[in-house]
Amino acid sequence: MNMNKNLLNLNKTSKKYQYYAVFGLLFSLLLSSCSAKEVKDVSYKSISISAENTELLRNESLKINLLLDNKATSNTKDITCISSDPTIASIINYKIYGLNTGTVKIACTTSDLVSNVLDIKIIDKTVTIDDPTTETPTEPTDPTNPTDPVTPTDPTDPVIPTEPTTPGNLLVVSYIDVGQGDSILIQTPNGKTILLDAGPSTYQGRVSDYLDQEGISKIDVLIASHPHADHIGGMSYIINNYEIGSIYMPKAVSTTKTYETLLETIKSNGLTINTAKAGITINIDKSIEIKIIAPTSSSYSDLNQYSAVIKITYNKVSYLFMGDAGWTSEDEILSSGVNIKADVLKVGHHGSATSSTQEFLDEVLPTYAVICVGEDNTYGHPTEQTLDRLDFTGADVYRTDQDGTVVISTNGQTITIE
Repeated sequence: MNMNKNLLNLNKTSKKYQYYAVFGLLFSLLLSSCSAKEVKDVSYKSISISAENTELLRNESLKINLLLDNKATSNTKDITCISSDPTIASIINYKIYGLNTGTVKIACTTSDLVSNVLDIKIIDKTVTIDDPTTETPTEPTDPTNPTDPVTPTDPTDPVIPTEPTTPGNLLVVSYIDVGQGDSILIQTPNGKTILLDAGPSTYQGRVSDYLDQEGISKIDVLIASHPHADHIGGMSYIINNYEIGSIYMPKAVSTTKTYETLLETIKSNGLTINTAKAGITINIDKSIEIKIIAPTSSSYSDLNQYSAVIKITYNKVSYLFMGDAGWTSEDEILSSGVNIKADVLKVGHHGSATSSTQEFLDEVLPTYAVICVGEDNTYGHPTEQTLDRLDFTGADVYRTDQDGTVVISTNGQTITIE
């Protein structure tokens, strides 16, 4: 009866305090459990935790030091650690990961012991975060003359692409065949490189081979569309083996080892993360316009909706890259009123039934559509519904499971497909 009353009271509290209520309730249950029954053959009499710091930078991690009977231990089999607010900090493999600014309480338990409580403050100081209301960072457009002044571009203002430095230079987009995943290499007219996703880890060698084949040793901009393994699995390998200019990722978090490894790799290489969100303009080549048009919200229940949706325009030709964005993100993009007309569409979420609504496709009106998908995948991608909608739109469809790596290039006027 008391537990039912607690739950009713919990439902009445504001969302802001629900995590603390659950945290307290869990502690109460554990303590009552420990005191209510006689524990026999207890291996340990006490558990305590500590950390090197009480402050943690957002997007970084802090190790929890575990002590059993006042001795350091690596025997974590029966130890569970919890955060009072997992939207501010989460715990993965006994490390605290800062997600958003704020203060959380951290504690660890065994079946019959409860540790002390740590107060950890998440702060935001050194990680580079773009803000659509401020100027976006730029890189020199001519690497041979780094002293040339660079004028920052306000992403809220429209950018009119200029003519390429050398008439006829190509924008080349390679949709690399990485099975059931995404990895897209974009080579700009003035020789810059963008890698959008790096496929699953099982295909990191193929992505690397393709980069080497193209004579690429530096990735000027590396973008993780969202933290799913089929998009970021090979990214740590890329960071460790190629020079990286800048990294863009949406403010989304996964509890997987793949994501944890990626964050550690970024940190160990001295890199910082630029937030990929609607309103950001990436300025690396004066001949093209690169705009991030989603995600438009700060919180989703589905990681796919955090996908960085990117539009690249080169004179008269536009490309739209959807990541794994689905109906929710598509509706938000349509509501934002941003121009999404594109000649080439990278279809969202491998052509799943929950992406590429007819309303969205009618606004994009692609001439060509590319689906990055694995042969005989267990998800049934691409679905017949999505293929039918693309056919109704009039787009010519290319698929990496059937066509292998698809290369679509343009001189800003016409499009060539290889």
